[in-house]
This record gives sequence, structure tokens and C-alpha cells, in this order.
Amino acid sequence: MFRLPFYLVCDFEFFLTPIDPNEDVDAMKATNLIDEHNVCGFACHRVSEYSQYQTDPFVYSGPGVMVAFYEHVMQESRTITDTLADDQDINPLIDAQQTDCDGTTTCGACGEDFTKSTT
Repeated sequence: MFRLPFYLVCDFEFFLTPIDPNEDVDAMKATNLIDEHNVCGFACHRVSEYSQYQTDPFVYSGPGVMVAFYEHVMQESRTITDTLADDQDINPLIDAQQTDCDGTTTCGACGEDFTKSTT
């Protein structure tokens, strides 16, 4: 419901390898496989509307590409979690934002009308 100020952009590189025609093929499939994609590398970078949190692309090519990818994504997850958990003072609303806030009658997240009840 609430937009986070981060996302990861990833790109995988693959090469095609011919499939052994003598390999057991599922006769029920309507397609004839001739090649398979093999991942050989990736690039990933963190994007944010806040430039201080953006990163240059992390590029990996070599053995264990998917292991390296998952390790990188998990490290990014830890970094983003730590950043979001760091409470920071917010800037006060400008006059136009305060006017919009004061005139709001429905919740921006769920669309329900506000009630006068405090419970």
C-alpha cells in the first residue's frame, strides 16, 4: 500500500546451448526444444528517488552466477532494511502540503472516509 523509495534493476546475460537430441524429451509437449538458456552473468543496481541511496551497477560474470545474484540481492535487502529502520527527522510540510492535509477527508491508503471516532 505504501510506496518504498527503492527498487532494484537487474539484467541477466545468457548464452544458448544446444540440447542433446538423444536426451529423453517429453512427447506430450507441442514444442521441439533445440537450445536452452544458460545464465552467465548479471548486473544489478539500486535505484531511488534519493540520489544518495542509488548505486552504480554491480556486475558479475563467472561461476555460480545465481548464487552470486542471490547473495547480492540479500545484501541489498539488508542495506535497504537498515536504511528504512534509521529514523530521521522529517522536514515540516510546506503551506500547500499542509492545506492539502487539512482538507483531506479520505485515507490515501485504503480510500475509506475518515471518521470522527478516536478509537
